Amino acid sequence: MDSVTSWFKPRSPQRTAARELQEARRMLLQAEQHLLHARMQADYYRDLVAFLDTVQESGVESVSDRRRACASAGLRPPACAAGLETVPVVPITPFAA
Repeated sequence: MDSVTSWFKPRSPQRTAARELQEARRMLLQAEQHLLHARMQADYYRDLVAFLDTVQESGVESVSDRRRACASAGLRPPACAAGLETVPVVPITPFAA
């Protein structure tokens, strides 16, 4: 019977704040996940544009030879093209409990 009466009691401010804090943390986590996904997409398209620019300028053979040489050396080929720059990543600081 206590559980039924607890439905009709007004919530305490502490309990409301705890619930809102939990919801805010969940929303923050989702926003951070969206940012990471967006950064990955931006990196992908930046690399794609740089690759296609290079293919257009010097042909697919030279690009493929250069990528093979980088792959055998264990290096990632540079993604640079006119007008493209990498945005610095802002460090994410955890909540202070």
